[in-house]
Amino acid sequence: MRLTRTVSDKQTSLLTLVAFGALLAGLGEFATRIVVHLWSSYRDWSFHLNPQAVWMGPLAALPVVILVVCAAWLIARRSPSAELQYRLPLGAVLFVAILQVGTTPARMYAWAVAIFALGAAVQLTRVAFTRQAVAARLIRRSTALLIAISLGGALGLNNWRRVAEARRHAELPAPPANAPNVLLLIMDTVRASALSAYGYERKTSPFLERLASEGIRFDRAIATAPWTLPSHASFFTGRYPHELNLGWSSRLDDRYRTLAEAFSESGFVTGGFVANSYYGPWLFGLGRGFQHYADYSSSVSEILGHSNVNRLLLPVWNRLTKQYHHFGRKNAEEVNAEFLGWLDRRPPSRPFFAFLNYIDAHSPYVPPAPYRSMYLEGEPRTRQVIQGSAKPDSEVTRGLRAAYDGAVTYLDAQLAELFRQLEQRGVANNTIVIVTSDHGESFGEHGFLEHGVSLYLSELHVPLIVRLTGDKHRGCVVRDWVTLRDIPATLTAEAGLNLAEPFPGYSLIDRCSKPEGARLQSSPVLSETVQRSDLSPWYPSSAGSLAAITLHDMRYVRIGSGAEQLFDMAVDSAELHDRSRDPAYAVRLSAMRVALDAVRR
Repeated sequence: MRLTRTVSDKQTSLLTLVAFGALLAGLGEFATRIVVHLWSSYRDWSFHLNPQAVWMGPLAALPVVILVVCAAWLIARRSPSAELQYRLPLGAVLFVAILQVGTTPARMYAWAVAIFALGAAVQLTRVAFTRQAVAARLIRRSTALLIAISLGGALGLNNWRRVAEARRHAELPAPPANAPNVLLLIMDTVRASALSAYGYERKTSPFLERLASEGIRFDRAIATAPWTLPSHASFFTGRYPHELNLGWSSRLDDRYRTLAEAFSESGFVTGGFVANSYYGPWLFGLGRGFQHYADYSSSVSEILGHSNVNRLLLPVWNRLTKQYHHFGRKNAEEVNAEFLGWLDRRPPSRPFFAFLNYIDAHSPYVPPAPYRSMYLEGEPRTRQVIQGSAKPDSEVTRGLRAAYDGAVTYLDAQLAELFRQLEQRGVANNTIVIVTSDHGESFGEHGFLEHGVSLYLSELHVPLIVRLTGDKHRGCVVRDWVTLRDIPATLTAEAGLNLAEPFPGYSLIDRCSKPEGARLQSSPVLSETVQRSDLSPWYPSSAGSLAAITLHDMRYVRIGSGAEQLFDMAVDSAELHDRSRDPAYAVRLSAMRVALDAVRR
């Protein structure tokens, strides 16, 4: 395919035109994302700011560019106009590139950008054909330059990462003598009541049952927030959400040292392996302190997701095929493989601290077979939790819960496989393991679905299982209310880190060695979340930010609007009866108000 018929030695082939379009679209989108990120506080870009987009972006755009160029060429061949046969493919390439770059800001309307892209492509093509030889030469040279940028960027980035990680390992101080390894496993969105290890009737967690029998099970562990970012930030800093000032599109800043930084400073090799592609990537600050941080995959799905056009087409494809594909989503098997590969490459003489985040139990609950249909009688109406304008009916809720349980069971099986691999490598017995979750999930208990929308226990009560080295505290069960805010203090104490500035909070392990009837100092069991103004009015967080404190058997919730709730967990574990207006609870209500105010100050 050529731009002109007259200059045979300065012609642009169809192949060059396709390469030019893919490179222009892919690198143009990546550059635009960087600019938008630098100039905007709106940080809804975690998936798209993968540095590997320097080479993934052009590959992602390639299929669409090939399709539109071939379609344009076939249409143009039927035209009697010789000029149209050469202008239409170029116009198609420019249209795709402009559309892809123009839809980068999430708040731009795709149809408006498409109209603009069409007009701009027509005008640019018209200009190109007023100086055909110059346009052909410009496309060839631009293609060569963009190839060099893409390949050079990929080689430079990946080589720099390898060199930087090796340099960080070389600069580590000596670790504590006989220090154990530490493994922090986060089962994103798994609520405690969904696990057979916590009494659930479905056999969703046989491996965690075994692990709990070998270690410590905390029956009343509460997350500091009902959504990913602040909850993970508490795991890493020992701080409550109000201390971190995290919103829906902000990031964890560097005011407080992280758990990974503390372990690195103590001579441990550190690695993070994340499946949550929204709040897990480096953009939101959770990777700070890790010498190795695997937030994005290199799968075909990840590559295809680096095109705005592909992302616009994906929902259409999902509706037509009744599927729930998410670009770049890693399953537990892939997370395990990343971690084990890193484990085999690490300096063997040093202990490690590793953090693994699994996303399998997060909507849309699509584990592989046989888990996908394990508890289902038939395919549910939907596997996608959507906050709509109507409350969920019982059929939708049952289908979602069955699909969720299948995903939880798959995750448990993958944890079992992970531990089998650790045992084969001979590191399991010298590794402290914490298995927990960042938050739970609501399934209509209070009239709504999802998480991040309330401070009911369905979104906050999470599993917490700790297995120490040897047989220490084997079979211990802790029934006190505890907060996940104490994870940093617990892990650093058990690993023997001698920190000049310890993390706030207390070691949770002390509860297994306290004398009968003794009272220990403990962190306030505080949970918080910010307002969601996009929700229907029956969601609690639609009315304002929420804060809740749990003390003894009482739970107190305060909404930013001034409303409050009080639940007596001794007689109402489902939190169905608000006691805040009951005169018999007036004294306890006043005490809970004081307790919440004291913590938040």
